[in-house]
Parts: sequence; structure tokens; C-alpha cells
Amino acid sequence: MKVFRVFFGLELRRFLCKRNIIIFLLFLTLSFYFLQEGIARQQLVEKNKQTFIEIEKMKVKQYILYTQYGAYGVRLMFLPSTLSIFFNNSGHFSNLISNIDSGERLNIYNPFKGKTLFTEKSGALMDFSGLILLLGSLFALYFGYEALHHRKYLEFLSGFSHNRCREVFFPTIGSRVAILLLLLLITAGSSWGVLKLNCVALPGTDYRHLLIYLGVLFFTLLFFFSLGTVVSRLKTKSVAIITMIGLFFLFIFIIPWTIDKIISGKAAGMTDSYYLELEKLKIIMDFEKRAYDEIGIFRSGKKAPPAVIDLVESYWRKDFKKIEGLEVKLENEMKENIRSYQVLSMFFPSTFYLSVGTEISSRGYDNFLAFYRYVRDLKDRFVRFYFDKKFYTDQTDIESFVKGEENLFQARSRLPVTFGGGMLLTILYTIVLFTTSWLLLFKKMKKTIELPPPSFEPEKGKTYFILCENTPTMDRLFCFYESGRDAVGIDRISTEEIDLGIPVVDMVTHFCRIRGVDEKKAWGNLAVLGIRQADIAKVKRRASSPEMLKKIYTAVSLADEVDLVVVKDFVKDESRKFEEQFRRLLFILQKRGKIILYLGSEMFETRLKTLFQEEESNNAIVIDLMSVSLR
Repeated sequence: MKVFRVFFGLELRRFLCKRNIIIFLLFLTLSFYFLQEGIARQQLVEKNKQTFIEIEKMKVKQYILYTQYGAYGVRLMFLPSTLSIFFNNSGHFSNLISNIDSGERLNIYNPFKGKTLFTEKSGALMDFSGLILLLGSLFALYFGYEALHHRKYLEFLSGFSHNRCREVFFPTIGSRVAILLLLLLITAGSSWGVLKLNCVALPGTDYRHLLIYLGVLFFTLLFFFSLGTVVSRLKTKSVAIITMIGLFFLFIFIIPWTIDKIISGKAAGMTDSYYLELEKLKIIMDFEKRAYDEIGIFRSGKKAPPAVIDLVESYWRKDFKKIEGLEVKLENEMKENIRSYQVLSMFFPSTFYLSVGTEISSRGYDNFLAFYRYVRDLKDRFVRFYFDKKFYTDQTDIESFVKGEENLFQARSRLPVTFGGGMLLTILYTIVLFTTSWLLLFKKMKKTIELPPPSFEPEKGKTYFILCENTPTMDRLFCFYESGRDAVGIDRISTEEIDLGIPVVDMVTHFCRIRGVDEKKAWGNLAVLGIRQADIAKVKRRASSPEMLKKIYTAVSLADEVDLVVVKDFVKDESRKFEEQFRRLLFILQKRGKIILYLGSEMFETRLKTLFQEEESNNAIVIDLMSVSLR
């Protein structure tokens, strides 16, 4: 946990630069704009609801006979959940109005049932939830890529940390995931504040679905983040960026479009709504013809004679049930197509997110089916009401079928039946991608020892020099000695490896925390190297020199309490002053009883060079740090 806190502090400090803060504030502003649009639309729905209720009441007062009531029928209004504010344009449909009568009519505008349901699309990603998917996935993809694409930096930290690759990978990934979650919570919290400012109250059940939505959103972004960590292992940045752009368009646009085309193509084979209306009309006309042949014309207004009532009841038991059967058949066809859509969507995190979002918005397929069933049930009740009033009573005053709010359907947030499977697949994909990036990183950073090191017995308080005429030999020896329990290594590094993206003075603190050493000792070492804390505090990150960063790295590394210090040709080609300061620091450590082992590619002292030629290859000789040159 201590290591995680160190890395989290580092990653958070790197993230909180002026550029990122401005970009995030712009994102929040844009998301609030879409949220405000959703609030305005929800307020319009509430206003239209009141108008709809008043108009429907006024229409009933205009009827003189129940025949007119039955012919014009009843209209029903679909009311979306309050959570639709977040999904203003992401639903499979917008507003729904249904019209039922005593005959064959059961319409859902415009007309919106059957195959039409699977071709109608509104504003796609242009709302709050769509914006988060669009920009959030792109950010998460790049954020994951940036976490691991600096190979030199990660190799440096893995060698700099006592716990090697494992303690670099997991804290780095964990810290960035925590930042991703933090940004999500800030967005959610500020959006909730916008709702409160607009006096929008969410029902208790909506909070549960809102939390589920945030969970799905987080794991969707986590999938893109893990995808970015895998892309980061590509060799060149240009190839990686092109790959990320391709993956972004694949998951956000191409796959959803492909699934929509598949479902739309499958829906083309469904029963046509116009053909359905024709079939129902035929049933009605057959009954009308049979009724005319049996009893002639019935004058509406008085209670019907027994012969008419028997005929009406026959229609109720047989013909009307046939009409209902046709509607049930169409419902089953729609249900089958909806399940196909949900099953296909659950295999891809982006489409699973969209599928869950539309159902939570209450403008999804499952709510349409619920509305459709409610309309069918209400039609059944209205036809029975119409028969009872027209044929069993004397028609004086017209009684309204709607006693309360039966003609309003309040939709609620739902979850697709594939929710569990989709969540498991998204989490599984994420785990596989993280594991892949870990294995690729570990393979890249893994060091092996193929040959035994030279045998000699080092004594404390002495400095040894080993001449390594080729790089593989030097790497092998450095790896062997530096990997010891009581050893610290000073490797040849570049500025790219050390730059943490934070102020220089903070680098000392973070390096000390990563290494687990006393910061006071590190500042003491820096003083020997010619850098004071007061001076370094004034230096901006971009103004820091490569030599200054190397001194920070050296000072922190040598603050560790170990017996052996292994140096890998560190000061070759450096300035004379830096080389003298470095030798002075090593000499101080030598006087404290440390063993100094310097691996060099070239010996500049003629006397010592001759001594190496006389001795066997790779032998270590004792040198005087205050009289020998290492550059």
C-alpha cells in the first residue's frame, strides 16, 4: 500500500498539469450542456403530459354516442424515466404515442412497431452518455498507452525499485485506474449537482440503476485503458497511434453499425405492420358482413336486443381473440429480434455499454415491449368497456374509459437479460489484456545471467575496477552484482528515463519514496555533487539539465544502506567536474566501509591498463578513487 501511495501521488501530480485541467473542464462544460438539454427535454415531457391529459378529457366530452368513442378510441402516452436525462438521444426511440380503438387499430406512432422499431435511430452519441463513451474511451485508450509506452522510464524504475518489474507495473496501472475512477466520480458528482440546481429529483430506484450505469461505464473505460496498455508494447509511437485510432473507430463506430445492420436485416423478415393491419381489418370486415346478414343494421343508442348481444359476445370470444393473436405473434417476432441484438451486443464492451444505457434510459427495447403489452391489455379492457356501454346500456351521458392515468405509461429503468454475461465478458477481456501487457513488459524487462562472474573476494572499504571490453559482458556482470540483496546499482541512463514530468525538486522526494531511503541522506549526497536544495527548488522541469537529473538519480540511489555499490561506466563522456564530484561521493562511501565495484569499458590510466593486460580477462583490481580518472 505504501508503494501504491507513492506511485499514485506521482501519477496524480503528473496528471494535474494546466493543460489537462483545462481539457477536463472543457469536457465537463460540454457534458453539462448535453445534460441541460436532457433536463429541458424531460421538462417538456412533463408539460406535454399535462396538455395530453387535458386534451383527452376534452375529446370525451365531444362524443354523443359510444359508437363515436369506439371509432376514435383512446390515446396512450409513453413517459420516459427521469434517468433518460442522461441518455437524451441514445434511446432506440424518442417519444411514443399509441392509439387504440374498438376495431383493428393498435398503432404506436409513427407507426412505431414491428420492423420499424429496428430501423429508427435518433441522435446516436450526441448526449451525456454518448459523450462520455466517445471522449472517455479515447482518453482511456491513450491514458493506458501512455502508462507503459516509455520503455526506458519503466526499465529505470524497475531497476531503481527494490521490488523490480512487479512493483512498477501494478502500482503504475493501479494509480492510473484510480485516477480514471476519480475523474468518473467527479463527473458523476458534478452532474448530480446540475440536477439539484435544476430541482430535478430522482426516484429511489433510479439511484440504483444510476450506480449500475456508472459501474458499466467504469468497466467499459477500464477495457479501453487495458487495450491501450497492450498497444503501448508496439515498437514505434506512430504505429501505436494509428493502431489506437483504428481500434477506437472499430469499437465505437464500426461494430455498433455492423450489429445494427445485422439486426435491421433480420427484422426485414418480420411481419409487416401494414400487412398486420390489413389482416385485422379482414377479420373485422368478415364479422361486419356476418352481422349484417344475420341481424341487419343495429341503431346505436338503446340497449341492444339479445340477438345483437349474442353476436357481439361471439365476436369477443372468437374474432377479437384472433386479432389479439396477430398482435402476440408480432410481439414474439420483435422479442426474438431484441434478444438477438442484446446477445450480439454483449460480446463487445462498447455495444454492451450502449445496450445497457438504452435500457436504463427507459427508451430501450425491453421498455418498448412492456409498453406494447400494456397497450394490448388496455385495448382489451377498452373493447370490453365499449361493448358493455354500447350494447348493454341506454346511451345517455358518455362515460370516460380513463378514470385516472390509465392512458399514461410510466416507463422504468431496466437491464437487458444479457447483463450478467456482458459484464463478465467485459471484465474477462480486461483481465486478459492486462495480463498480456504484463507478460509483454516482463519479457522485455527480464534480465538473464548466462555466464558465471569472475571470482574474487572483495573487501569492505575498497574500490574495485573491472575492465569490460564488450557491452554484453558488462551487462552480465552489472546484472549479477546489482541483483544482490545488499547491493545498489548505478546504471548508464538517459534523461528520457528519469524525467517524471514533475518539478525537479519533487523528483527527489518521489525517488526517495520509491527507493525507500532517507530523503535527508539524498540531499546530503546532492550537496557533495554540487546541488543545494535552495538552488534546485528554483529550477523548472523543462529547464533541468541531463547532468542535474543524473545527479538526482545518483544521490538517491547511494542513500540506500547497502554493502555493495555497483557502477556501470556511469561517468564516461561526462564533464570533468561531474566526474570529480562523483568520485568524491564514492570515496566518502568507501570510507564508510562500502565496497565499490566500477565496471568500465576503458581504462584511462596507462599503469593500470598495463596491469589489466598482464592479468587474466575480467579480473578486478583495486584503485584509488582520488587519483584515478574514470572518464
